[in-house]
Amino acid sequence: MRMMTYLLGLVALGFVVGTIYYAMGRIEKQIGGEQQKTTTQEQTIKAVDPMVDLENLEPKPARGITNYHNYLEGNLVYPEEALENGIEGHVYVEFVVEVDGSLSRLKVLRGLGSGCDEVAMELVANGPAWKPGTVERKPTAARMVVPIIFKLPNEADSVSATG
Repeated sequence: MRMMTYLLGLVALGFVVGTIYYAMGRIEKQIGGEQQKTTTQEQTIKAVDPMVDLENLEPKPARGITNYHNYLEGNLVYPEEALENGIEGHVYVEFVVEVDGSLSRLKVLRGLGSGCDEVAMELVANGPAWKPGTVERKPTAARMVVPIIFKLPNEADSVSATG
């Protein structure tokens, strides 16, 4: 039980990191690609307090983040090669959530090898549906990054679970 809580916490933390990574990429694109414009009062308010703009939302799992974490945790199968070689860490899977909520352009940004990369890609590809992001209340395709955490089972957890 303790390990499951720990893994769920790691997945949540990883998802937050992925979301921040995604947001930073969008901010960089906006800063680098936009020309100077005369600002209206509305633009000034949004620049001071970005939370005012509720029209731009990032993609999210259709059944909620908790259900998505439960899916990741419950369906992750540790590759034999990674177990034998003591491989653990994070595999970062990037994908695009399309306007219809489907996923495309999946790729591993940073992997571990030993079968972990393939397992992570399959886990994300076969996962639950997503809600697309929106810009000005219109669905839009958006890039996301999800970390898949591979943590070797702890000897103490295995002993306490069996005896």
